[in-house]
Amino acid sequence: MLMTRSDTLATVLVLDADTLPALAIIRSLGRSGVRVLAASSRSKSIGSYSRYALQHLHYPDPMSQTEAFLNWMEGKLTDIAGLAMVIPVTERSLVPLSRHFATSDRRALFAMADDQALEQVLDKSQTAALAARVQVSQPRSWLINSIEALDSIVTELPFPLVIKPARSISDSDTRQHHSVHYAHILDDLRRSARTTLPHTDLILQEYFYGDGVGIEVLASRGEILYAFQHRRLHEVPLSGGGSSLRRSEEVNPELLEASRRLLSALDWTGVAMVEFKVQTDSGRYILVEINGRFWGSLPLALAAGADFPLLLWHLQCGLPLPALPAYRRGVLCHKLSSELSWCEAVMRRQADTRLVALPSRFEALRETLSMLLPGHHLDAQSWSDPLPGLIDLWRTASRYARRAGGAIAATTRQTICRFGSRRSVIDKRVAQARHILFICYGNINRSALAEATARDKAGSLNNIEFRSAGFHPEADRAPDPHTVALAAAQGIDMSHLRSRVLDEEMAHWADLILVMESGQVFEIKRRFPNRPVLLLGGLLETGWLAREIPDPYNRSEDTYKQAFRQVTGAIDNLIAARLTGAGSD
Repeated sequence: MLMTRSDTLATVLVLDADTLPALAIIRSLGRSGVRVLAASSRSKSIGSYSRYALQHLHYPDPMSQTEAFLNWMEGKLTDIAGLAMVIPVTERSLVPLSRHFATSDRRALFAMADDQALEQVLDKSQTAALAARVQVSQPRSWLINSIEALDSIVTELPFPLVIKPARSISDSDTRQHHSVHYAHILDDLRRSARTTLPHTDLILQEYFYGDGVGIEVLASRGEILYAFQHRRLHEVPLSGGGSSLRRSEEVNPELLEASRRLLSALDWTGVAMVEFKVQTDSGRYILVEINGRFWGSLPLALAAGADFPLLLWHLQCGLPLPALPAYRRGVLCHKLSSELSWCEAVMRRQADTRLVALPSRFEALRETLSMLLPGHHLDAQSWSDPLPGLIDLWRTASRYARRAGGAIAATTRQTICRFGSRRSVIDKRVAQARHILFICYGNINRSALAEATARDKAGSLNNIEFRSAGFHPEADRAPDPHTVALAAAQGIDMSHLRSRVLDEEMAHWADLILVMESGQVFEIKRRFPNRPVLLLGGLLETGWLAREIPDPYNRSEDTYKQAFRQVTGAIDNLIAARLTGAGSD
């Protein structure tokens, strides 16, 4: 029998305490006088540092030690005095607990929807079928379970495409986590499909441009009892992901009605977030997914006054819901570590501009620094519960310090490598080489172009051979259509080329290996010690340091053109060095 909040020993066990939503739950319930225990598979979870966590428990990793985790949970249901509610915060714990306790009379202790409803939101293909049934707008979609199924629909597919795993965490023995990807060309799609299909089905969706908007609710038997809305302002990665900055706003009646139809059909009880994409100008929207658990931006809801953990506690214990004041609109909340990552990504322009409009670097810096202004809230940092926020700051600072140290070491190695591939050195090696092997990562852009261009321009040179290969594990791929088109415009035919995988026989065939990036020099030296390897970009510079040639794959047209100019320019100089035997140190 569930104990009520008035019982002095009534206890809530919050799982996944290494996450910020779990920390928000611990703070909410602790401030309300509930006895809270934090638990995680990590020994030092951020939730355990909260003043409201009376104890921290450690359990086996549900992803890799599922059976041991479930045995641990069985024991705690007996050992914890006055246990009134268990809150699984992520799918890591939610999925195995839902299945294991499906027929147990103790399932009522777990704050999660019933199995049938939960399965429909965990499986995105079932969610799509539900949305179609209750007439909630969604993009054109295709469900595939094999490469053959993909091949049968390729002529129907509009690019760009969103590639969604049917389940975020696969049902395979390893319970791998799978993320959303995007594809602009068929090769991108095939590569993602080959990687993910062995673990879960895929849903392919037409890309819909719009803002991420979440409708968060507490529901009972399909009736929405309380609702909150937020809008994503910054996302990491920039093309779409978890929010680093969000704003509370008025609930959109149309989105609320769509959420009501979905949750009513599910007969949903508990918390949930219904996520949409909305076009500001037209008002058009599509359903993205339903999160059948607490969501990542929960700290914003609490900062705005929408206390979902407290509401869930009352619902779970059969108590009347507290009368909450109207939540505040326009509240801004940042996730510190993700916000810094967002700013860095904008500074580095790490986004596909076909999907994302990037702010200026000045705007990015200004918006990130705004988290220091009065009135802005942070997920972890709180004056009333300072230690978790300090731990979060320390971990973030330590991460950047490690990266800085690694960057200094990498820059030093890169500089030494670039110096070793300077023009005077590379000209000598080219003049003496008979077998030259070009290497890049995939062998569908830079190295393939280098091979085709060198063969085209070698002319009467009969005492030299050119080949190319890559590190990518998949062979026999056609070259990138963008590079093929650029080459064809200059009379260079690449259409017959197919990618090869670098192996020991190829490495020892070569008198000289020419690569595009310093990291590839180190990789070849690691795999094939004592093989002669230099940067192809050394043929472009007359100074002390060779140039690197960045990978244009899946980037802008200008990037493809720049890589094309660099590769063909280097090959012009290679042929000249070979013809003249030039090169003096």
